[in-house]
Amino acid sequence: PGGRREAALVPVTVGTTDTFITVATAPGATLTGRVVAAPGSVLPGSGQARVAATSGPEGARRVLAQVDDQGGFELDGVFGATRLSVENLPRGWALLRFDIDGNDVTDTTVDVPAAARVVAQAIVTNRITRFTGSVSRNGTAVRDAVVIVFAADPLRWSTPSRYVRAVRAEGNGAFSVEGLPAGDYLTIATTFVADDELLDVEMLSQLRSQAAGVTLTDGETVTATLSPVER
Repeated sequence: PGGRREAALVPVTVGTTDTFITVATAPGATLTGRVVAAPGSVLPGSGQARVAATSGPEGARRVLAQVDDQGGFELDGVFGATRLSVENLPRGWALLRFDIDGNDVTDTTVDVPAAARVVAQAIVTNRITRFTGSVSRNGTAVRDAVVIVFAADPLRWSTPSRYVRAVRAEGNGAFSVEGLPAGDYLTIATTFVADDELLDVEMLSQLRSQAAGVTLTDGETVTATLSPVER
């Protein structure tokens, strides 16, 4: 009581014999920093932006911090191998890179020592990719189709991933996906996908052979018309 919260994460394999483990807790790290705009642009206020630190199996543990009006943030209670991301940026903006001590840790895990104080910087940009279009069948718009865009490289499908996105098309079949990192992607539209399947690695593997390729470039808009794949 009154002290810093402590935690520990210990992977355990359960077999047919008794397993004895020791769990040694430790204070979490504190991660502070700023969200700044890339050279040549000005961030129009942080709005509802927040920084997330995700750790544990399949991103089980998430620590969030609101970004203040000056772009500052402080994450308290960060443990172990962690991925950093920025959420809820103003429309038209996306994360360019995350730096810790001058090292790019974007889309990688960084081991945060217990009780350490770490300084980070998130660089965001308004030169983002845009993938827009419509979903139709024989010239007729398909209502409520789900459009999935995912990196051509399966190594980018980890959870969480900036390289996988699913959106629901509007009533007229139109869709828009903004802010994916530049690169090569696969895209597919489907008329049915369960909520627990969205962005699932196994599902992406099954859909890969039916998906169409698309290359996204920063600052450019790519438009496509997709026909839904029945599942």
